[in-house]
Amino acid sequence: MNSLQILFLNIAAVDFHVKFRKMKEKFKGKNFISVFPVIHSGSAFNVIPDSCLLQGSLRSLEEGFSELFKLALIEILEELKTEKSIIKYDLKFIVHSKMINNYKAEAEHVERVAKEFFG
Repeated sequence: MNSLQILFLNIAAVDFHVKFRKMKEKFKGKNFISVFPVIHSGSAFNVIPDSCLLQGSLRSLEEGFSELFKLALIEILEELKTEKSIIKYDLKFIVHSKMINNYKAEAEHVERVAKEFFG
């Protein structure tokens, strides 16, 4: 990969971040928490890396929201792929489990027990 291609790749990471922020606006009012994107791209300050890893996490109480979010991510990645022909991506979207909805009575019980044992 030549230096111009590497530069385009890094610009694409920034573009992804901007597009992602705009995407989140589309989901305003939905009940979710997203720690995304975390960008890992190289480890030397004086070398432009030739790849970039974007990762993060998503939690939502809304049934089916994970799939909507995934489709929106794919849309962004496909836009970047079209805009910058050197972009390739491999999306691994893993759903581990549903987010837990804490109930007030149970949360208060855990808090009481924790205070009793740990002060």
